[in-house]
Amino acid sequence: MSIAPEWKTLSTAIISDVLDSLGFTEQVSAPGLVPLEEGDLKVGRARTGLWSKGDSPEGHPYLNLVGFIDSLSVDDFAIFSQQDIPVCSLWGDILSTVAVSKGTVGAVVDGLIRDPLGSKQAGFAIWSRGNTPVDPAGRAYLSATDIKVNCGGVSVEPGTLLFADVDGVVFIPSEVEQEVLDLGLKSLKSEDVALKRLRNGEALADIFADLGTV
Repeated sequence: MSIAPEWKTLSTAIISDVLDSLGFTEQVSAPGLVPLEEGDLKVGRARTGLWSKGDSPEGHPYLNLVGFIDSLSVDDFAIFSQQDIPVCSLWGDILSTVAVSKGTVGAVVDGLIRDPLGSKQAGFAIWSRGNTPVDPAGRAYLSATDIKVNCGGVSVEPGTLLFADVDGVVFIPSEVEQEVLDLGLKSLKSEDVALKRLRNGEALADIFADLGTV
């Protein structure tokens, strides 16, 4: 399913507020998923992967990972979840370089990464919980892909639309995608009006009375 370009005019804050109004109050990942670049804003569809503790039963720790990265394509947003694995990196600059060549939107790593400078140089957007130089070999492996995963407390199905910016990551349920976009654009217009009036010196109370929000 194609992604409307209008999504990129929104923000996680606006989308989160709209989802709250529709009764979807648990769609934002837990705090701590930070972008490599503060100005990054990305929207795409989830390609999910689950990391598990231990050695890969396939005999090589990177076998599933290589296959997953090679399968990424345009509009994909890689989502890595993990189950109580030891401290180790789940993403690095080599993966970023391949992902960029395939038109991949970005990656959300509910864990740690390494080589952040290389990923920045590659021009790839990543949200993660920090950095470590520790390799996953012998510690963790990509055990499953394109399955339902938990990302920062949010249940994520493959193909779910997600939006990420400096405030965090929000996942939009498929059944309300269009409604969220429509309401988000309406909210954005109201916000622009409010900001313009505030810059012109109007009282916040008056604007709140007119628009019903701040």
